[in-house]
Amino acid sequence: MKLIILTLMLSVSFLLTDKAYAKCQFEFKDICAEVKFKKKPSRSYSSDFTLHFYDKKTKKLKMPNFDVHSYIWMNMGDHSHGSSEVLIEKKKDYYLIKNVWFVMVGSWELHVSLGDKENPSEKKKIIVKIGK
Repeated sequence: MKLIILTLMLSVSFLLTDKAYAKCQFEFKDICAEVKFKKKPSRSYSSDFTLHFYDKKTKKLKMPNFDVHSYIWMNMGDHSHGSSEVLIEKKKDYYLIKNVWFVMVGSWELHVSLGDKENPSEKKKIIVKIGK
């Protein structure tokens, strides 16, 4: 019985510590980043999301020492396009990305970069699929 209680206490403790390490969707040199959409991404409304950064070694929240940039892009074979410029708000321990308009159905690239906007030190992308 004591073992069960100890196991439960440790499990709860882990869940409450520093928002527990998340999924590494953007793997940079020393940190990982995770996207958390406020609602399911859609073309019907702005698909705002938060961007949380984690230290790869300690697995704890860690804000990057670089400027953070983001944009969305769609490749369509013979041509490609973006959407409205996203708005990035730096919060205490995460970034809030707003004005994210996936204007059509399909596979969109969600880009995140660190450093100078025109010449970033690191740049990564994930695919976001938008349905009907």
